[in-house]
Amino acid sequence: MDYESKFDPVIQAALNLTSSLDLEQVLASILDELNRLIPYDVATVLLKEGDKLRVLGSRGFLAPCELVFSISKNPRLGRAICSNKAIRFSDPAEKDPFDGLIEDPDNALKKVHSCMASPLIFMGDIMGVLTVDSLKSDLFTRADEDTLMAFATFAALAIRNAQLMHEAKKSKALLVHQNRNLREEIEYRFGGSELIGESKAMMRLKQELEIVAPSNKSVLIQGETGSGKEIVARYIHHHSLCPQKPIIYVNCAAIPETLIESELFGHRKGAFTGALESRIGKFRSADGGTLFLDEVGDLPLNAQPRLLRVLQEGEVTPLGSDQTLRVNVRVIAATNKDLLHEVEKLRFRQDLYHRLAIFPITVAPLSERMEDIPLLVEHFLQKHSPGLGLQNIPLREEFLEALYQLRWPGNVRELEHFIERALIWSRRFTHPELNQVLIQQLFGENQNSFPRAQIQSSESDFSLASCMEVSSLKGATEKFQRSLIHKTLEENHGNQAKAARVLCVDRSNLNRKIKAFGL
Repeated sequence: MDYESKFDPVIQAALNLTSSLDLEQVLASILDELNRLIPYDVATVLLKEGDKLRVLGSRGFLAPCELVFSISKNPRLGRAICSNKAIRFSDPAEKDPFDGLIEDPDNALKKVHSCMASPLIFMGDIMGVLTVDSLKSDLFTRADEDTLMAFATFAALAIRNAQLMHEAKKSKALLVHQNRNLREEIEYRFGGSELIGESKAMMRLKQELEIVAPSNKSVLIQGETGSGKEIVARYIHHHSLCPQKPIIYVNCAAIPETLIESELFGHRKGAFTGALESRIGKFRSADGGTLFLDEVGDLPLNAQPRLLRVLQEGEVTPLGSDQTLRVNVRVIAATNKDLLHEVEKLRFRQDLYHRLAIFPITVAPLSERMEDIPLLVEHFLQKHSPGLGLQNIPLREEFLEALYQLRWPGNVRELEHFIERALIWSRRFTHPELNQVLIQQLFGENQNSFPRAQIQSSESDFSLASCMEVSSLKGATEKFQRSLIHKTLEENHGNQAKAARVLCVDRSNLNRKIKAFGL
């Protein structure tokens, strides 16, 4: 047989390896083509990872499994990885790493009797080893050595190309995550990144955040729905030591229980039905930054131990893999539930609660910081007016006074949606403004939803001059605050302590307002 005809089967096998760039399909093709060239009982593709060799693909084992071999403890693999050519191992007494692992239909000793190995070399670097084994003695020949070495050269090239494609896909997936979060960040920054409010509750919250934000400790944010827990989480991240790193958002209540572990920790392709490709998971997406677990009180019990382990050890293991990966992630959790009550009812692990609540924070509901309404209204007008083609919308005092009469069970979020709705309705007028007519329009279909009697009584407390249009939102806010403080002081016979309690403000803050307004 001449030289060219001798290697024709190898060249044809190599061409068959180019049919796919998917790593798993390439590994399957390598094992298929190798069996056509050199019939075997067992074959493996092992890739080098430090001082170990990991089985990436195999045929002939008792059961599919992930195997890792120490190079120093396996002489045959050690010689193969250091060689520049294929090697036949002839000493039957020498330990073989695959003894006892091979599928043996004749129920023999499952011991390897013939073995060959070739290094996988790409651009001068040894990537790993390609092995073929048989239960028969003295099966392989010198010609088989040449064939294995030639084929291993093409196999190394096919594996490296597939690895590059795999890495490109992973990078693309990571970029998708980062782009999504970048869009969220842009939307967040456009809407304002400050915590709005000067009430006693907000000042206390800001003081707590100044303390915890620069640390890397876990934070548990508790508060009613719509109170602004996500804003607080983003505030912590933007004032942390790594604000340029990603903040990844996870709604624990919105993910099906069967997928929560895959979503958080990632999975390998084929780990479960429907896992058509590998996924890195939220923890690895947030590596170096912050992971925000919203509605953490709804996290399934079966996922809580794995979350606890990640928080304690800083390691994740994707589903379908035994490979442990290090991650450096700060976790911020939020919930509208009483987690201690959930712990008592055995719906939330006590150890996980204490691990999350290293620094607990409570966001007060809007009902406890009504003094912040004018500032919040100003913020929401500036945020939403441009998108509706509105500018410098006049704000009348009776409109602000009416907002004080609502209970706001949906808190700041409900107030924001109300202002958006008011702006949309105001566009119907020739000269859009936020006034008493607009309030009546907003609640015209449901008069019971608004305390109409209180609005009417408050209207009578303002003079005609106080209801006149003001030139700016700041002016309207100051005018409203002056009138409300003056009214409250009169009702409490000038007692500032009682007035401060009625207005839900600190007495010193009220005193400064009284002096500023000349009351």
